[in-house]
Amino acid sequence: VIFGQLLELDGLLNHLLHSAGLGFFAVDWLGQPKWALWTMTGVIIWKEVGFGVVLFLARLLSLPAETFEAARIDGAGELKTYVRVAFRMLGPGVVTVFLFQLTAIWNNYFLPMVMLSDQKLYPVSLGLYSWNSSATVSPEYYPVVIMGSLLAILPLLLAFTWFVVTYIAEVLN
Repeated sequence: VIFGQLLELDGLLNHLLHSAGLGFFAVDWLGQPKWALWTMTGVIIWKEVGFGVVLFLARLLSLPAETFEAARIDGAGELKTYVRVAFRMLGPGVVTVFLFQLTAIWNNYFLPMVMLSDQKLYPVSLGLYSWNSSATVSPEYYPVVIMGSLLAILPLLLAFTWFVVTYIAEVLN
C-alpha cells in the first residue's frame, strides 16, 4: 500500500522529482506497461532482499574460524580467503536463497494485485488466480487451468534442476 501511494502518478516520488527540477522523469510508474514491470521488480527486490541477507549472515557467522586461519597461514589475503574459501562454503546457502527467493517472487500475487490496476500487467500466478476464482469458469475449462498452472511452475522446476545439477557437479569436482 505504501509503495502504491509512493509510485502513483501524483505520488511522493513524482512530487520529489518535480521539486528537484527533474519533472521530466515523472511518469505513471504502475500505470504504463513500459514502466510497470521494472517498478514491480524493484519493489519486490526491495521487499525480499532482507531474507537473503539474514540467511547469508547466519551462514557466514557459522563458518569455522579455523578454515580462515588455515587460509591465512597458507598465504591467502583477505579477498582471496573470502573468494576461495568462504564463497565455496556458502554454496549451499546461495542455492537455497536463490531458490527460496525465486519461488517467493514468482508466486507473489498479493503485491501486484494491490499495486497494479491493469489486468494485462498481472504476473502469471495472479492471472491464473483471478481467472480460476471467477464464477464464470465452468468444468470444461479445468484442463486449461491445470495446463496454465503446470506452465507457471515450469520455470521453477527448471531452475531447481539446473541449480541442483550444477551444485552436485561442483561438490563432486
